[in-house]
Amino acid sequence: LFHLYAKEWDLSRWRICLDSPMAIKATEVYVNNYPLMDDDFKRFTRLSSGQHPLLSSAEFVCSTEESIELNDIHKGLIIIAGSGMCNGGRIRNHFVHNLWRKEADIIICGFQAMGTPGRILVDGAEELTIHGQSIKVAASIHTVGGLSAHADQAELLSWYRHFEQSPAVILVHGELEAQQVLIEALNQDSANKPKNSAIAERGDCLDLNALPEFVWLNKASGSET
Repeated sequence: LFHLYAKEWDLSRWRICLDSPMAIKATEVYVNNYPLMDDDFKRFTRLSSGQHPLLSSAEFVCSTEESIELNDIHKGLIIIAGSGMCNGGRIRNHFVHNLWRKEADIIICGFQAMGTPGRILVDGAEELTIHGQSIKVAASIHTVGGLSAHADQAELLSWYRHFEQSPAVILVHGELEAQQVLIEALNQDSANKPKNSAIAERGDCLDLNALPEFVWLNKASGSET
């Protein structure tokens, strides 16, 4: 979106840095395979200047040293850092240097799970603990919904229906309430009900060779359950 609205948002006065090695690698995949993108994507990203749409606005920050140098810049800088829920990666370091600054703005995109630093900030926390250090939250916190890359329940159900023979389903990610609702929806799907379904708990170990039957191996005792 940056290159599409650069003029409207007057972004020419800002330095925009993509400070996430993983995001940079992912972006390079798009850059190197741009001719393979569909027509809608190309229309959406086309620039009259002839510059590559994914390279026209952002500066790639690859090394740790380059990332640390951003700590000394206190205005005119937009940092795009990884870790969608703020629980790891370089965003943590940028929080240490900017979260306490009332002049700073933190924009959090996408869903934030309960208990994550991102959710804590969205819920209005006055402090955030990072690496054992309590940081006062003085920056303005903004949230942008609708940008999560995760599929919702309807999309997950549609995805599962493409599997043949209704394989077993073990949920290992997500909030418990949402997992329970998804398991119930899967089991009520007459078109493609799983042979078995379960929600994994912390410490569980599953024998994948035993599927579609479930053989849970307790990590602590090594016994079958």
